[in-house]
Amino acid sequence: MDASDERTKGQPESTGGWLIYPAVVLTLAGGVVVFMMVFVVPKFADMFKELELGELPGATKALLFVSKLFTKFWPLVLVLLVFLGLALRAAARTPHGRLLVEKAKRGGPLPKMIVTLAVGLVVGSVIVFIVMALYLPLLGIMEHIQK
Repeated sequence: MDASDERTKGQPESTGGWLIYPAVVLTLAGGVVVFMMVFVVPKFADMFKELELGELPGATKALLFVSKLFTKFWPLVLVLLVFLGLALRAAARTPHGRLLVEKAKRGGPLPKMIVTLAVGLVVGSVIVFIVMALYLPLLGIMEHIQK
């Protein structure tokens, strides 16, 4: 019996259980993003309209557009998410997809670290984008107030 057998002797076979943490983090982060798109960003949109700031930065316009999609066209967003899930499921059934799924299930320290790092980067990037897209017009408001 080698050292790797000793370490895993009392543990059940892992079937990707380590993917639970990134899945939970992505689900919670997705919930935060949806909440911000549905409740927070529209308040800023109203404020920007009232203040008549003129031309908003491109990132802010994009964020307001996505927020409008979430609030006005939520059934379309839901259908697209379901379609994305079905497409990923179909891709996982191909020979190459099955191979990737099996590799993910086996895990190991490097894939676990890469998945966790990727989840953190994606979540952090989305939240930073939202904050910055709302912050840029606020700089214009501060300049307007100082005049």
